[in-house]
Amino acid sequence: MRSLLKLTTAATLLAATSVASHAAIKEISYPAIKVDLTPVHTPDAAFEKMRRELLDVIAKKDAKALSTFVGSTFVWLSGGGVSGQFDFGRDALHNFKVVFGLREAGQDADLPTVEDAVWESLGAFANDRTYYAAGDTLVCGPTAATIADQAGFDRARQRIAADDSTEWFFVITDTPATATPGGPGAPVGRASGKTALPVLKAHPPVPDGEQGPPATHVQVLLPAGKPGWIPVSAARPMVSDRLCYSATPSGDWKITAFDHAE
Repeated sequence: MRSLLKLTTAATLLAATSVASHAAIKEISYPAIKVDLTPVHTPDAAFEKMRRELLDVIAKKDAKALSTFVGSTFVWLSGGGVSGQFDFGRDALHNFKVVFGLREAGQDADLPTVEDAVWESLGAFANDRTYYAAGDTLVCGPTAATIADQAGFDRARQRIAADDSTEWFFVITDTPATATPGGPGAPVGRASGKTALPVLKAHPPVPDGEQGPPATHVQVLLPAGKPGWIPVSAARPMVSDRLCYSATPSGDWKITAFDHAE
C-alpha cells in the first residue's frame, strides 16, 4: 500500500514532484505576492523531548514504538475538516496507521513492511521544527502561510501564465537569489520575506514522473521577472500536509491530527 502521507518539506516535496510542466511560465515582471504567516509557536521542553524520542524511533524504523506517540483522540483531517476517509468505526490508532501506510484501510493486521518513504516523511516532519498554534491545545507543523490578497494573486498568476500545476513556495525572511544553484553564484536579486514565489525548476533535476534525491535548491521567478535560485532550507510550500500535536493532562505530547492538504 502506498502511504497517503504527502512529503511535506520543500526538499522532499520537490523530489517527488516533476516541475517540468512549469517551463511555460512567462519570465516577466509581476506584482509581489504577499503572504500572512501563522504566528510562530515555540515548543516547551516536554515537546522537544517528545520530538527527540520520535526521531530516534523513526531512525530505528520501529513501527511498534511509533504507535506509542499516537494520542487517543487522533483525527484525520483534509483541508482543515474531518477527512471523508476517516473511519469513525475504528479507533485513533487504526486511522493513524492507515494514514501513514502501516496498515490497509479496514484491516486488523499491520503490513509486514513499511515503505522507506513513510520514515523519510515522518523524519521530515520531526526535523522541520517550525510550528504554529492551531487552537488552544493544538500545535501543528510545518509553519503555514496564506495569500494576503487573493485577487492580486489571481492577477499575477494570469500575467505569468501559471496554472494549477505550478508549485508556489514562500520565504519567511529575505533570501539572496543567485544565477546558479549551489556555491556563491552571481546574485540576481532577493526573494523578499513573507512573499509567495512560483517554482520554475529544482536542483538536482528529476526526470518527469520519477522520484529522485531531495532537492537542495529551487529556481523561482522573482517579481522583477528574473529567475533565481534559492536554497530549499529558506522556502516552504504554500500547500503542504501538517502534523499536529496536543499535550495530555500529564504534560506529555502526542500526535493528535494529520491534516491532508489535498
